[in-house]
Amino acid sequence: MKQASDVYRLVFEKANQAIYVIQDAKFIFANQKTLDISGYSEEELVEKPFIDLVHPEDRELVQTRHRRRLDGEPLPAVYPHRILDATGRVRWLEINVTAISWRGRPAALCLAEDVTERMAAEEALRASEERFRTFADYTYDWEEWIAPDNSYVYVSPSCERITGIPPEEFMANRDILLKIIHPDDLKAYFWHRIHCFESREPGHLDFRIITRTRETRWISHNCQPVFGKDSAWLGRRASNRDFTVRKHLIRDLEKAINEVKTLRGFIPICSQCKKIRDDQGYWQQVEQYIHEHSDARFTHGLCPECAHHLYPELFDESGNL
Repeated sequence: MKQASDVYRLVFEKANQAIYVIQDAKFIFANQKTLDISGYSEEELVEKPFIDLVHPEDRELVQTRHRRRLDGEPLPAVYPHRILDATGRVRWLEINVTAISWRGRPAALCLAEDVTERMAAEEALRASEERFRTFADYTYDWEEWIAPDNSYVYVSPSCERITGIPPEEFMANRDILLKIIHPDDLKAYFWHRIHCFESREPGHLDFRIITRTRETRWISHNCQPVFGKDSAWLGRRASNRDFTVRKHLIRDLEKAINEVKTLRGFIPICSQCKKIRDDQGYWQQVEQYIHEHSDARFTHGLCPECAHHLYPELFDESGNL
């Protein structure tokens, strides 16, 4: 019996987890790992109310759970909380608590693991994800990350401003973009996607979409491959910019240039009255025709020859006014 007791004590002392017993709100038993984590000696620890080691912001939670557990309420056995060690440093513990009877009275047997580094890493990851999401969510263009299986990893909220479709619908349906691309541009988009996924090279394509309100918009699409650790391919990142207004401006400019260019060809003009025949067969004054086919405007006056012909009385014998 004594030999078995010695074995249990050896296991208890050499365990890589903190093991301790709380009774009457104090430590009555603690192994070496508990002392290592807390930074207190056994003598210092047994004199302290256990709640004094708990971080002030977590004390109400820990104390309430401890009391309710000893009262027999069913509670989750495992949960994390913070402590302050002997140097005042904050440490995170993940504890597994069981209500027991110690020498005939209620007590709590606690197994605890120091998870400070893990919690710090998780917090750093959360902060990193928050920075990424804040940056991506507030971009003006419609940003997206497409996985190797063509599902969406991320779609920015700007997609709704451009397409009328919220990001949640894109995330739930990986083929939704194909349904809103203009039919005349769908084939070009298919070939673009196949090429980019197979070559894993950056790509660009201009195409039209039909929004939820049936408006046609032009999209300037730029994409590039995404790689993770060890050069693992994680899909493609794409940026979609609505350039409908610019597209229309370019179209109007090209139309204006083409209209101006028509003035450089053969223009039918009357040899007597100098009127010009337009595309509909009507004869117009030359200034009216040029006005309709360019941005030129006219002011009217008299050249010297016409003035002398119409108003000879205004000129002397030398031809001067």
